[in-house]
Amino acid sequence: MNPRIVKIARNIMFMLSVPIIVSAFVFADVSTKNEICNGIQISFSNNQLSFVTKDNVLALLRAKGITVNKTKLRNINVYELENTLEANKWVSNADIFVAANNKLHIHIVQKNPVVRVQPDNDYEEPYYLDDYGNTIAYSTQYIPYLPVATAPEIGFSANDRALKTDLVKLAKYLQQDTFWSAAISQIVVSENKSIALIPAIGHQQILLGNIDQLDNKMSKLLQFYRQGYHTINWDQYDEIDLRFERQVVCRNTRGQRLSVDPYDKTTHKEVLAKTTAPAGTTAIASNVTNVKPLPIAVNNNRTTTPKVVTKTSLPKSTSEKPVLKAIVDKPIAKKETVQAKKETKEAVKPKADNNEPKPKITEVEHSKYFNNNK
Repeated sequence: MNPRIVKIARNIMFMLSVPIIVSAFVFADVSTKNEICNGIQISFSNNQLSFVTKDNVLALLRAKGITVNKTKLRNINVYELENTLEANKWVSNADIFVAANNKLHIHIVQKNPVVRVQPDNDYEEPYYLDDYGNTIAYSTQYIPYLPVATAPEIGFSANDRALKTDLVKLAKYLQQDTFWSAAISQIVVSENKSIALIPAIGHQQILLGNIDQLDNKMSKLLQFYRQGYHTINWDQYDEIDLRFERQVVCRNTRGQRLSVDPYDKTTHKEVLAKTTAPAGTTAIASNVTNVKPLPIAVNNNRTTTPKVVTKTSLPKSTSEKPVLKAIVDKPIAKKETVQAKKETKEAVKPKADNNEPKPKITEVEHSKYFNNNK
């Protein structure tokens, strides 16, 4: 057969098939629109969030007059539904389509909050910041567990946008680390837009300034907790400053005395008395009254002369210790003082009758402060 005739016949068949194909599509579209909606399938990308629920979407569909097994598919405007869902304050994106089984499929992506901002003023409501620092409205239906940042009013200038970005990065850093997520309870932004942290234990403020070298600052804080937790009294310090390179600075902003001044005359009179005493002498308690030698005490048929005992008369008020002023040639040792007290007690006791047997003094023989060498 002539090839030219074959080519002409092929073109004629193609031209005749075009109207048939178009008619088939039109008929299929008309028949589909006359079908009834058999079901509604709703899905979410981030199921952990509940800003928008299936009940909210079904309520919106009912308000639009869409009911399963009643509404025809031609009465459903897919694009209008998508725009309505995306107008929601907590919806980022919405996709709607009709499947071959005449079911309406709705897929929703919710906005993902990273940090909650609590304004210091009374007229502004709390809000959230997403991954890009954009504002998400506060929801009473669902409150996610997020780091909380108290801050003054943050606008939309370049500096304010940078501050929001810093808060998002800091919140992500704290959430990704299990220790810091439990140890840090709040983020504080001052009036000059400086960032600080409030720990879960203690009342100190941890000053960051900004998030530059954030990992280095938090590493310094962790080492400080490990090495200094058992060596200092945390209640005395109000600020832990991490803004300086290779050091951690602690401050007491209440004006409380953190250590004892060795040159303070009101608290260290004893030290001053020792430093002002003549060379070769030792300072002891003041108000000392010398007691005359007691009578000879008899102990196991031996006569001993007790040593001079000094008696200290304390002032009536015990709030202030006596000043060390009196000076003796040699300090009284503890051992000799106890021995003198024992002998004094024995001396004031009445002498026993010679006819009665003397009791054996076991406590003196076994005492470590006496030597009974005859």
